[in-house]
Order: sequence, then structure tokens, then C-alpha cells
Amino acid sequence: MERRKHFRKTCFFAEVDYSAHNEVYTDPIKNISNGGVFIETDKMLPVGADVTMLFADLANIDLIRVVGDIIRITPNGVAVKFDIDDNMKMKNIEKFVDMV
Repeated sequence: MERRKHFRKTCFFAEVDYSAHNEVYTDPIKNISNGGVFIETDKMLPVGADVTMLFADLANIDLIRVVGDIIRITPNGVAVKFDIDDNMKMKNIEKFVDMV
């Protein structure tokens, strides 16, 4: 049975700029949903770490800044749950997920 609240979309050629533990990274996105993102990375980031992410549309015109928490780590990357309390920001993430 599927436990996920949001449908995930597999990403090809999408990246995210993000910061965690006072470091800045750019890594590929494996999948994304309205509730979170899986970032493919070999960085050693712990569960519970705060992450600030910057998503750009395909034309790199609209930027969306989102914060979240790492909820799971794997050898291939980290799962980040979005912490969005702003309706406009949530609508922007939904549009971004739709266009991926």
C-alpha cells in the first residue's frame, strides 16, 4: 500500500541549488512532489538537518525558495520534506512540479 501523501514525479535533467550546514550545493533531483524532493547526492547530511532550496523554472526566470527537513538518507541521496506555510509559495511549488 502506498504511504505517500503526494504523487512523485521522476525528474530528468533537473537540479536544485540548496544549502545545509552552512554549505551550498547543486545536485540532481531524482523525484519531486508537492510535499518534498529526493536529491541525489553523496554529501553526508544527517536526518533532521534544515535545508534551504532554490528551484528555477526551465527558463531560469522564476525562482522558488523553499525550506525543508531531511527525513531520510540513502546511499544515493536524501529525502527532504518541504516546510511550506505560505499559500503562494505552495502554488508556485505545485506549478514547478507540474512542469517537471
